[in-house]
Amino acid sequence: MSVLWTCDTSGYFQPDGPENSQCFLYRGQKLIQQPIQFQTLTEDMVTDWKSFLDQSQSGKTRQPFFYYFSFPHVHTALWAAKDFKGKSQR
Repeated sequence: MSVLWTCDTSGYFQPDGPENSQCFLYRGQKLIQQPIQFQTLTEDMVTDWKSFLDQSQSGKTRQPFFYYFSFPHVHTALWAAKDFKGKSQR
C-alpha cells in the first residue's frame, strides 16, 4: 500500500482513518499539517506561494529568484474541496 492511500482522510480507502505517522506536510522545518488535508492541498500551496511572492518582492532590495511550483495532483488521486464537490457533470 502506498503512502497516499494510508493518508486518505475521506474514509474511502482507509475506513479507520489516515495513518498519521506517514501523513504530514512541512513548511521548511515546521510541521504544518498532520494528516495532510488533500481536499485543500492545492489551494494551500497557491496561498503559500502568493505569500512567498509578496514577501520576496517587498522592501528596497528586490532580488531575482527561481521558483519551481509542481502541483501534486498530477501524481496522486484527486480530492475535491467542499466548494467544488458535486459541481461537475459526469
